[in-house]
Amino acid sequence: MTIDKLIRNHLLRPVTSDNLTLSFVVSALIFLMAQTVTDAHDFRGDARLYWSLSSTIWDLSFPQTVRGYVYPLLLSPARALFDRNIDAGPTLLKLCHSIIYGYFFAVTLPNLYTKIIGGTTSVAKRVTLALIVSIIFPGLVSYPLSDAPSFALTVYSMSCVLLAYDKKTVTKKMAYLMMAGLLSYAAYNTRTIYIFSFAAMAVAVVAITIGNTWVKTICLLAFLSGSLIGAAPQMVINKKYNDNFSPLITTGLQGDSLYVSQLMWGLIVDRYETYIEKGKAGGTPVFYANSRGIEILKEKGVDLTSPRLSDYVDIALKHPADLLTIYLRHTASALDARDGDVYTTTPSYNKSIRSFMYLMIVTLGLTQLARSLISNKTISHNRYKVMWLATLTLPCFAIIPGAVETRFFFPIFCLAYCSLSLESVAHGKLNTNKWQALIAALLLTSIFIFVQKSVSNPIYERPESYIQTVE
Repeated sequence: MTIDKLIRNHLLRPVTSDNLTLSFVVSALIFLMAQTVTDAHDFRGDARLYWSLSSTIWDLSFPQTVRGYVYPLLLSPARALFDRNIDAGPTLLKLCHSIIYGYFFAVTLPNLYTKIIGGTTSVAKRVTLALIVSIIFPGLVSYPLSDAPSFALTVYSMSCVLLAYDKKTVTKKMAYLMMAGLLSYAAYNTRTIYIFSFAAMAVAVVAITIGNTWVKTICLLAFLSGSLIGAAPQMVINKKYNDNFSPLITTGLQGDSLYVSQLMWGLIVDRYETYIEKGKAGGTPVFYANSRGIEILKEKGVDLTSPRLSDYVDIALKHPADLLTIYLRHTASALDARDGDVYTTTPSYNKSIRSFMYLMIVTLGLTQLARSLISNKTISHNRYKVMWLATLTLPCFAIIPGAVETRFFFPIFCLAYCSLSLESVAHGKLNTNKWQALIAALLLTSIFIFVQKSVSNPIYERPESYIQTVE
Protein backbone atom coordinates (compact mmCIF):
# COMPACT_ATOMS: atom_id res chain seq x y z
CA MET A 1 0.00 0.00 0.00
CA THR A 2 1.38 3.41 -0.96
CA ILE A 3 1.71 6.21 1.58
CA ASP A 4 -0.92 8.17 -0.34
CA LYS A 5 -3.48 5.36 -0.06
CA LEU A 6 -2.49 4.71 3.54
CA ILE A 7 -3.24 8.28 4.58
CA ARG A 8 -6.48 8.43 2.60
CA ASN A 9 -7.73 5.10 3.91
CA HIS A 10 -6.82 5.66 7.55
CA LEU A 11 -6.10 9.28 8.43
CA LEU A 12 -8.79 10.81 6.24
CA ARG A 13 -11.55 8.21 6.41
CA PRO A 14 -15.00 9.61 7.18
CA VAL A 15 -16.20 9.58 10.76
CA THR A 16 -19.19 7.39 11.53
CA SER A 17 -22.36 9.40 10.97
CA ASP A 18 -24.18 10.54 14.10
CA ASN A 19 -26.12 13.55 15.31
CA LEU A 20 -23.53 16.30 15.60
CA THR A 21 -26.07 19.02 16.36
CA LEU A 22 -27.55 17.16 19.32
CA SER A 23 -24.07 16.31 20.63
CA PHE A 24 -23.02 19.95 20.38
CA VAL A 25 -26.14 21.34 22.08
CA VAL A 26 -25.99 18.88 24.99
CA SER A 27 -22.25 19.44 25.45
CA ALA A 28 -22.67 23.23 25.40
CA LEU A 29 -25.31 22.94 28.13
CA ILE A 30 -22.96 20.72 30.15
CA PHE A 31 -20.19 23.31 30.00
CA LEU A 32 -22.62 26.09 30.85
CA MET A 33 -23.72 24.12 33.91
CA ALA A 34 -20.09 23.48 34.91
CA GLN A 35 -19.32 27.19 34.75
CA THR A 36 -22.44 28.04 36.72
CA VAL A 37 -21.42 25.66 39.49
CA THR A 38 -17.81 26.94 39.48
CA ASP A 39 -19.05 30.56 39.49
CA ALA A 40 -15.73 31.97 38.28
CA HIS A 41 -16.37 35.68 38.78
CA ASP A 42 -13.33 36.55 40.89
CA PHE A 43 -10.36 36.07 38.57
CA ARG A 44 -6.96 35.52 40.19
CA GLY A 45 -3.38 34.95 39.07
CA ASP A 46 -2.98 34.28 35.35
CA ALA A 47 -6.74 34.54 34.80
CA ARG A 48 -6.73 38.08 36.18
CA LEU A 49 -3.74 38.98 34.02
CA TYR A 50 -5.34 37.76 30.80
CA TRP A 51 -8.61 39.50 31.68
CA SER A 52 -6.71 42.72 32.29
CA LEU A 53 -4.69 42.45 29.05
CA SER A 54 -7.90 41.97 27.06
CA SER A 55 -8.82 45.60 27.80
CA THR A 56 -5.69 46.95 26.08
CA ILE A 57 -6.05 45.40 22.62
CA TRP A 58 -8.19 47.72 20.56
CA ASP A 59 -6.74 51.01 21.80
CA LEU A 60 -3.27 49.71 20.79
CA SER A 61 -1.88 50.12 24.30
CA PHE A 62 -0.93 46.46 24.81
CA PRO A 63 1.81 46.56 27.47
CA GLN A 64 5.22 44.94 27.55
CA THR A 65 4.53 41.48 28.93
CA VAL A 66 5.60 37.85 28.71
CA ARG A 67 2.11 37.01 27.39
CA GLY A 68 1.15 37.13 23.73
CA TYR A 69 -1.64 39.16 22.18
CA VAL A 70 -3.83 36.34 20.77
CA TYR A 71 -5.66 35.15 23.87
CA PRO A 72 -6.37 38.66 25.20
CA LEU A 73 -7.73 39.43 21.73
CA LEU A 74 -10.09 36.45 21.93
CA LEU A 75 -11.28 37.64 25.34
CA SER A 76 -11.73 41.25 24.25
CA PRO A 77 -15.46 41.11 23.26
CA ALA A 78 -16.46 39.86 26.72
CA ARG A 79 -14.09 42.34 28.36
CA ALA A 80 -15.52 45.25 26.33
CA LEU A 81 -19.01 44.33 27.50
CA PHE A 82 -17.69 43.95 31.06
CA ASP A 83 -16.37 47.53 30.96
CA ARG A 84 -19.93 48.68 30.26
CA ASN A 85 -21.73 46.25 32.54
CA ILE A 86 -19.81 44.22 35.13
CA ASP A 87 -22.44 41.46 35.11
CA ALA A 88 -22.94 41.19 31.35
CA GLY A 89 -19.25 40.65 30.56
CA PRO A 90 -18.78 37.44 32.59
CA THR A 91 -22.14 36.19 31.30
CA LEU A 92 -20.97 36.61 27.70
CA LEU A 93 -17.72 34.87 28.60
CA LYS A 94 -19.66 31.89 30.00
CA LEU A 95 -21.81 31.69 26.87
CA CYS A 96 -18.78 31.89 24.59
CA HIS A 97 -16.96 29.21 26.57
CA SER A 98 -20.03 26.97 26.44
CA ILE A 99 -20.39 27.30 22.68
CA ILE A 100 -16.68 27.06 21.85
CA TYR A 101 -15.86 24.17 24.18
CA GLY A 102 -19.19 22.45 23.48
CA TYR A 103 -18.36 22.29 19.79
CA PHE A 104 -14.69 21.49 20.32
CA PHE A 105 -15.18 18.54 22.67
CA ALA A 106 -18.35 17.19 21.04
CA VAL A 107 -17.38 17.58 17.39
CA THR A 108 -13.84 18.72 16.53
CA LEU A 109 -11.73 16.67 18.93
CA PRO A 110 -13.65 13.37 18.53
CA ASN A 111 -13.55 13.74 14.75
CA LEU A 112 -9.81 14.36 14.72
CA TYR A 113 -9.12 11.54 17.18
CA THR A 114 -11.02 8.96 15.13
CA LYS A 115 -9.17 10.09 12.01
CA ILE A 116 -5.67 9.74 13.40
CA ILE A 117 -6.13 6.94 15.97
CA GLY A 118 -9.43 5.14 15.43
CA GLY A 119 -12.58 4.39 17.37
CA THR A 120 -16.23 5.15 16.72
CA THR A 121 -18.47 8.11 17.50
CA SER A 122 -22.03 8.49 18.67
CA VAL A 123 -24.01 11.09 20.57
CA ALA A 124 -23.41 9.22 23.83
CA LYS A 125 -19.64 8.97 23.23
CA ARG A 126 -19.27 12.61 22.24
CA VAL A 127 -21.28 13.83 25.22
CA THR A 128 -19.36 11.51 27.55
CA LEU A 129 -16.10 13.17 26.50
CA ALA A 130 -17.49 16.64 27.22
CA LEU A 131 -18.93 15.44 30.53
CA ILE A 132 -15.60 13.99 31.72
CA VAL A 133 -13.74 17.22 30.90
CA SER A 134 -16.37 19.39 32.61
CA ILE A 135 -16.27 17.29 35.79
CA ILE A 136 -12.51 16.86 36.12
CA PHE A 137 -11.35 20.25 34.77
CA PRO A 138 -14.17 22.71 35.47
CA GLY A 139 -11.64 25.47 36.16
CA LEU A 140 -10.07 25.30 32.71
CA VAL A 141 -13.44 25.85 31.01
CA SER A 142 -14.54 28.52 33.50
CA TYR A 143 -11.56 30.82 34.05
CA PRO A 144 -9.83 32.77 31.26
CA LEU A 145 -6.70 30.60 31.25
CA SER A 146 -4.52 29.68 28.29
CA ASP A 147 -4.32 25.89 28.68
CA ALA A 148 -7.53 24.85 26.92
CA PRO A 149 -7.43 27.55 24.17
CA SER A 150 -3.84 26.72 23.17
CA PHE A 151 -4.66 23.02 22.90
CA ALA A 152 -7.82 23.76 20.92
CA LEU A 153 -5.96 26.02 18.50
CA THR A 154 -3.39 23.26 17.91
CA VAL A 155 -6.14 20.73 17.22
CA TYR A 156 -7.77 23.08 14.72
CA SER A 157 -4.39 23.66 13.08
CA MET A 158 -3.89 19.91 12.70
CA SER A 159 -7.39 19.55 11.27
CA CYS A 160 -6.54 22.17 8.65
CA VAL A 161 -3.37 20.28 7.70
CA LEU A 162 -5.37 17.10 7.15
CA LEU A 163 -8.04 18.97 5.22
CA ALA A 164 -5.36 20.57 3.04
CA TYR A 165 -4.05 17.14 2.14
CA ASP A 166 -7.55 16.06 1.07
CA LYS A 167 -8.14 19.03 -1.23
CA LYS A 168 -7.72 18.57 -4.98
CA THR A 169 -7.11 22.15 -6.05
CA VAL A 170 -3.83 23.91 -5.27
CA THR A 171 -5.64 27.08 -4.15
CA LYS A 172 -7.68 25.30 -1.48
CA LYS A 173 -4.68 23.26 -0.35
CA MET A 174 -2.56 26.38 0.10
CA ALA A 175 -5.42 28.22 1.86
CA TYR A 176 -5.83 25.44 4.43
CA LEU A 177 -2.08 25.23 5.00
CA MET A 178 -1.93 28.98 5.57
CA MET A 179 -4.81 28.73 8.04
CA ALA A 180 -3.00 25.86 9.78
CA GLY A 181 0.10 28.02 10.12
CA LEU A 182 -1.88 30.94 11.51
CA LEU A 183 -3.65 28.73 14.07
CA SER A 184 -0.45 26.97 15.09
CA TYR A 185 1.27 30.32 15.68
CA ALA A 186 -1.79 31.48 17.63
CA ALA A 187 -1.42 28.43 19.90
CA TYR A 188 2.23 29.33 20.53
CA ASN A 189 1.32 32.96 21.09
CA THR A 190 -1.34 31.89 23.60
CA ARG A 191 1.02 29.59 25.48
CA THR A 192 4.71 29.78 24.56
CA ILE A 193 5.48 26.12 25.35
CA TYR A 194 3.48 25.32 22.17
CA ILE A 195 6.52 26.38 20.15
CA PHE A 196 7.28 22.65 20.21
CA SER A 197 3.92 21.81 18.64
CA PHE A 198 4.46 24.54 16.05
CA ALA A 199 7.78 22.99 15.02
CA ALA A 200 6.26 19.50 14.96
CA MET A 201 3.35 20.73 12.85
CA ALA A 202 5.78 22.17 10.29
CA VAL A 203 7.55 18.79 10.13
CA ALA A 204 4.18 17.04 9.72
CA VAL A 205 3.27 19.28 6.78
CA VAL A 206 6.41 18.14 5.00
CA ALA A 207 5.99 14.50 6.04
CA ILE A 208 2.47 14.01 4.68
CA THR A 209 2.93 16.03 1.49
CA ILE A 210 3.10 13.76 -1.55
CA GLY A 211 5.56 14.96 -4.16
CA ASN A 212 9.15 16.00 -4.69
CA THR A 213 11.23 18.36 -2.59
CA TRP A 214 9.92 21.38 -4.50
CA VAL A 215 6.29 20.52 -3.72
CA LYS A 216 7.08 19.89 -0.05
CA THR A 217 8.91 23.22 0.15
CA ILE A 218 5.94 25.12 -1.32
CA CYS A 219 3.56 23.52 1.19
CA LEU A 220 5.89 24.36 4.07
CA LEU A 221 6.18 27.95 2.85
CA ALA A 222 2.38 28.21 2.74
CA PHE A 223 2.24 27.02 6.37
CA LEU A 224 4.95 29.47 7.43
CA SER A 225 3.36 32.37 5.56
CA GLY A 226 0.14 31.80 7.49
CA SER A 227 2.08 31.85 10.76
CA LEU A 228 3.75 35.08 9.68
CA ILE A 229 0.32 36.67 9.22
CA GLY A 230 -0.59 35.62 12.74
CA ALA A 231 2.73 36.93 14.05
CA ALA A 232 2.39 40.40 12.49
CA PRO A 233 0.70 42.08 15.52
CA GLN A 234 3.25 40.51 17.88
CA MET A 235 6.05 41.81 15.67
CA VAL A 236 4.61 45.32 15.95
CA ILE A 237 4.47 44.97 19.73
CA ASN A 238 8.09 43.74 19.82
CA LYS A 239 9.19 46.65 17.64
CA LYS A 240 7.56 49.06 20.08
CA TYR A 241 9.27 47.68 23.19
CA ASN A 242 12.37 45.81 21.96
CA ASP A 243 13.13 47.63 18.71
CA ASN A 244 12.99 44.46 16.63
CA PHE A 245 10.41 42.70 14.46
CA SER A 246 10.77 39.29 16.06
CA PRO A 247 7.66 37.06 15.89
CA LEU A 248 8.68 35.46 19.20
CA ILE A 249 7.34 36.41 22.62
CA THR A 250 9.91 37.83 24.99
CA THR A 251 9.64 35.63 28.10
CA GLY A 252 12.23 37.42 30.20
CA LEU A 253 11.58 41.10 30.76
CA GLN A 254 14.37 41.49 33.31
CA GLY A 255 16.87 39.43 31.36
CA ASP A 256 15.73 36.18 33.01
CA SER A 257 14.17 33.46 30.90
CA LEU A 258 10.77 32.23 32.09
CA TYR A 259 11.64 28.71 30.95
CA VAL A 260 14.99 28.70 32.78
CA SER A 261 13.18 29.81 35.94
CA GLN A 262 10.75 26.94 35.43
CA LEU A 263 13.66 24.49 35.03
CA MET A 264 15.18 25.60 38.32
CA TRP A 265 11.87 25.55 40.14
CA GLY A 266 11.31 22.06 38.78
CA LEU A 267 14.31 20.73 40.65
CA ILE A 268 12.64 21.34 43.99
CA VAL A 269 8.92 21.37 43.11
CA ASP A 270 7.17 18.06 42.47
CA ARG A 271 3.81 19.76 42.16
CA TYR A 272 2.61 23.35 42.22
CA GLU A 273 -0.84 24.67 43.13
CA THR A 274 -2.60 27.89 44.09
CA TYR A 275 -4.61 27.74 47.29
CA ILE A 276 -7.52 30.12 47.88
CA GLU A 277 -8.40 30.47 51.54
CA LYS A 278 -12.07 31.26 52.03
CA GLY A 279 -12.72 34.80 53.18
CA LYS A 280 -9.34 36.09 52.04
CA ALA A 281 -8.36 37.97 48.92
CA GLY A 282 -5.66 36.70 46.59
CA GLY A 283 -4.12 33.26 46.32
CA THR A 284 -1.39 31.48 48.23
CA PRO A 285 1.28 29.54 46.32
CA VAL A 286 1.52 25.92 47.43
CA PHE A 287 4.15 23.43 46.40
CA TYR A 288 5.35 20.01 47.40
CA ALA A 289 9.12 19.87 47.70
CA ASN A 290 11.68 17.41 46.37
CA SER A 291 14.37 17.08 49.03
CA ARG A 292 17.01 15.72 46.65
CA GLY A 293 16.52 18.63 44.28
CA ILE A 294 16.92 21.06 47.16
CA GLU A 295 20.20 19.37 48.15
CA ILE A 296 21.54 19.71 44.60
CA LEU A 297 20.65 23.39 44.37
CA LYS A 298 22.18 24.11 47.79
CA GLU A 299 25.38 22.29 46.82
CA LYS A 300 25.57 24.24 43.57
CA GLY A 301 24.73 27.53 45.29
CA VAL A 302 22.15 28.50 42.66
CA ASP A 303 20.27 31.76 43.19
CA LEU A 304 16.67 31.11 42.12
CA THR A 305 16.01 34.84 41.79
CA SER A 306 18.47 35.08 38.85
CA PRO A 307 18.81 31.58 37.36
CA ARG A 308 21.20 30.82 34.51
CA LEU A 309 20.84 28.12 31.87
CA SER A 310 24.48 27.18 32.33
CA ASP A 311 23.76 26.26 35.97
CA TYR A 312 20.98 23.93 34.89
CA VAL A 313 23.11 22.30 32.18
CA ASP A 314 25.90 21.72 34.70
CA ILE A 315 23.46 20.10 37.14
CA ALA A 316 21.95 17.93 34.38
CA LEU A 317 25.38 16.67 33.32
CA LYS A 318 26.51 15.89 36.88
CA HIS A 319 23.23 14.43 38.23
CA PRO A 320 21.39 12.71 35.34
CA ALA A 321 19.99 9.89 37.50
CA ASP A 322 18.67 12.32 40.09
CA LEU A 323 16.99 14.43 37.41
CA LEU A 324 15.39 11.36 35.87
CA THR A 325 13.93 10.42 39.26
CA ILE A 326 12.70 13.97 39.86
CA TYR A 327 11.02 14.10 36.44
CA LEU A 328 9.32 10.75 36.96
CA ARG A 329 7.86 12.23 40.15
CA HIS A 330 6.72 15.26 38.15
CA THR A 331 4.96 13.03 35.63
CA ALA A 332 3.16 11.06 38.32
CA SER A 333 2.06 14.27 40.05
CA ALA A 334 0.85 15.79 36.79
CA LEU A 335 -1.41 12.80 36.10
CA ASP A 336 -3.22 13.24 39.42
CA ALA A 337 -5.99 15.71 38.56
CA ARG A 338 -7.39 16.18 42.05
CA ASP A 339 -6.95 19.97 41.69
CA GLY A 340 -8.90 20.41 38.45
CA ASP A 341 -10.65 23.46 39.89
CA VAL A 342 -7.33 25.29 39.21
CA TYR A 343 -7.66 27.50 42.30
CA THR A 344 -8.15 25.02 45.11
CA THR A 345 -10.11 25.84 48.26
CA THR A 346 -9.49 22.48 49.95
CA PRO A 347 -5.97 21.16 50.64
CA SER A 348 -5.00 18.44 48.17
CA TYR A 349 -4.33 15.83 50.83
CA ASN A 350 -8.06 15.93 51.66
CA LYS A 351 -9.03 14.90 48.10
CA SER A 352 -7.99 11.25 48.09
CA ILE A 353 -11.32 9.90 46.81
CA ARG A 354 -11.38 12.39 43.94
CA SER A 355 -7.74 11.56 43.20
CA PHE A 356 -8.42 7.82 43.02
CA MET A 357 -11.46 8.19 40.75
CA TYR A 358 -9.77 10.59 38.36
CA LEU A 359 -6.61 8.47 38.22
CA MET A 360 -8.70 5.41 37.37
CA ILE A 361 -10.18 7.28 34.39
CA VAL A 362 -6.87 8.58 33.02
CA THR A 363 -4.94 5.31 33.49
CA LEU A 364 -7.65 3.33 31.70
CA GLY A 365 -7.62 5.90 28.92
CA LEU A 366 -3.84 5.93 28.55
CA THR A 367 -3.58 2.13 28.50
CA GLN A 368 -6.33 2.01 25.87
CA LEU A 369 -4.42 4.57 23.83
CA ALA A 370 -1.25 2.49 24.15
CA ARG A 371 -3.17 -0.54 22.85
CA SER A 372 -4.30 1.49 19.86
CA LEU A 373 -0.72 2.38 19.00
CA ILE A 374 0.54 -1.21 19.06
CA SER A 375 -2.53 -3.04 17.76
CA ASN A 376 -2.02 -2.09 14.10
CA LYS A 377 0.70 -4.16 12.47
CA THR A 378 1.30 -1.61 9.71
CA ILE A 379 4.44 0.15 10.94
CA SER A 380 4.07 3.13 8.61
CA HIS A 381 0.52 3.70 9.87
CA ASN A 382 1.67 3.70 13.49
CA ARG A 383 4.41 6.18 12.61
CA TYR A 384 1.76 8.65 11.50
CA LYS A 385 -0.21 8.03 14.69
CA VAL A 386 2.86 8.74 16.79
CA MET A 387 3.67 11.83 14.72
CA TRP A 388 0.24 13.38 15.30
CA LEU A 389 0.13 12.42 18.98
CA ALA A 390 3.61 13.87 19.50
CA THR A 391 2.54 17.12 17.85
CA LEU A 392 -0.33 17.44 20.32
CA THR A 393 1.56 16.38 23.45
CA LEU A 394 5.09 17.77 23.03
CA PRO A 395 4.21 20.81 25.20
CA CYS A 396 3.35 18.43 28.05
CA PHE A 397 6.66 16.59 27.82
CA ALA A 398 8.57 19.86 27.45
CA ILE A 399 7.10 21.19 30.70
CA ILE A 400 7.94 18.07 32.76
CA PRO A 401 11.31 19.52 33.88
CA GLY A 402 9.53 22.63 35.19
CA ALA A 403 7.26 23.29 38.16
CA VAL A 404 4.40 21.09 37.05
CA GLU A 405 0.75 21.95 37.53
CA THR A 406 -1.90 19.42 36.58
CA ARG A 407 -3.36 21.73 33.94
CA PHE A 408 -0.09 21.62 32.00
CA PHE A 409 -0.94 18.01 31.05
CA PHE A 410 -4.34 18.97 29.68
CA PRO A 411 -3.63 17.62 26.14
CA ILE A 412 -2.61 14.23 27.55
CA PHE A 413 -5.72 14.10 29.70
CA CYS A 414 -7.93 14.98 26.73
CA LEU A 415 -6.41 12.27 24.55
CA ALA A 416 -6.82 9.73 27.35
CA TYR A 417 -10.47 10.73 27.74
CA CYS A 418 -10.93 10.45 23.95
CA SER A 419 -9.50 6.94 24.00
CA LEU A 420 -11.72 5.95 26.91
CA SER A 421 -14.86 7.49 25.39
CA LEU A 422 -14.37 6.55 21.74
CA GLU A 423 -12.47 3.25 21.86
CA SER A 424 -13.15 1.45 25.14
CA VAL A 425 -16.69 0.51 24.13
CA ALA A 426 -17.17 -1.17 20.74
CA HIS A 427 -20.35 -2.86 19.49
CA GLY A 428 -21.94 -2.48 22.89
CA LYS A 429 -19.13 -4.36 24.68
CA LEU A 430 -16.20 -3.23 26.81
CA ASN A 431 -13.13 -3.28 24.59
CA THR A 432 -10.50 -4.08 27.21
CA ASN A 433 -8.36 -7.11 28.05
CA LYS A 434 -6.79 -8.46 31.22
CA TRP A 435 -3.33 -7.09 30.45
CA GLN A 436 -4.65 -3.59 29.94
CA ALA A 437 -6.63 -3.83 33.18
CA LEU A 438 -3.58 -5.12 35.06
CA ILE A 439 -1.27 -2.37 33.78
CA ALA A 440 -3.90 0.29 34.49
CA ALA A 441 -4.33 -1.05 38.03
CA LEU A 442 -0.57 -0.98 38.65
CA LEU A 443 -0.30 2.58 37.34
CA LEU A 444 -3.30 3.68 39.36
CA THR A 445 -2.01 2.16 42.60
CA SER A 446 1.59 3.37 42.29
CA ILE A 447 0.70 6.93 41.26
CA PHE A 448 -2.00 7.24 43.91
CA ILE A 449 0.25 6.04 46.74
CA PHE A 450 3.12 8.31 45.65
CA VAL A 451 1.03 11.47 45.19
CA GLN A 452 -0.99 10.91 48.37
CA LYS A 453 2.26 10.79 50.32
CA SER A 454 3.76 13.72 48.41
CA VAL A 455 0.85 16.11 49.05
CA SER A 456 0.83 15.39 52.79
CA ASN A 457 3.48 18.10 53.34
CA PRO A 458 2.40 21.31 51.59
CA ILE A 459 4.67 24.37 51.67
CA TYR A 460 2.90 27.73 51.57
CA GLU A 461 5.75 29.79 50.15
CA ARG A 462 7.35 30.59 46.83
CA PRO A 463 10.21 28.14 46.08
CA GLU A 464 12.91 30.83 45.95
CA SER A 465 11.88 32.02 49.41
CA TYR A 466 11.63 28.54 50.89
CA ILE A 467 15.04 27.30 49.73
CA GLN A 468 16.76 30.16 51.56
CA THR A 469 15.37 28.85 54.86
CA VAL A 470 16.45 25.24 54.32
CA GLU A 471 19.62 24.22 56.10
